[in-house]
Amino acid sequence: MHAQNERRREPRVHYSWPLWFRYDNCRELNRGTVFDLSKSAVSFSVPQDQCPAPGTHLVTRFGYPCLVDEALDMDTYHHYSEVSRVQPDKPGFCRVVLQLHQPLEHQPHPDVPDYVSTVAPENTPINVQSPETANVSQEYAEAFA
Repeated sequence: MHAQNERRREPRVHYSWPLWFRYDNCRELNRGTVFDLSKSAVSFSVPQDQCPAPGTHLVTRFGYPCLVDEALDMDTYHHYSEVSRVQPDKPGFCRVVLQLHQPLEHQPHPDVPDYVSTVAPENTPINVQSPETANVSQEYAEAFA
């Protein structure tokens, strides 16, 4: 039954990392948590009060591990995406599926480079509403400008 619900034609990799997005006509950043990623799409969880509607175009930014010249490294996606689907997630959250405007330059890799794991340990909870997020959001807002 799970195979019948599968919509992606590419392999996907599961993560629990931050994703930043903003509406095209707005400078305010919103933060979600990536659920999974393929070369052409990403799904993430976001609080319901920040949930974009299907068909909405967003400026999206997130990092992901990949192989570059046969070495494990990190890359960043910073481009437009379109919301293709929204569905309920855990209470108070929704799951958003984005179609990336440009495919990722490198295939996402399930492993994380050693230098990243010392900065952001795996399974570290992400509190979307934390005061730290507000400071980081402002820094990213300046970077997006």
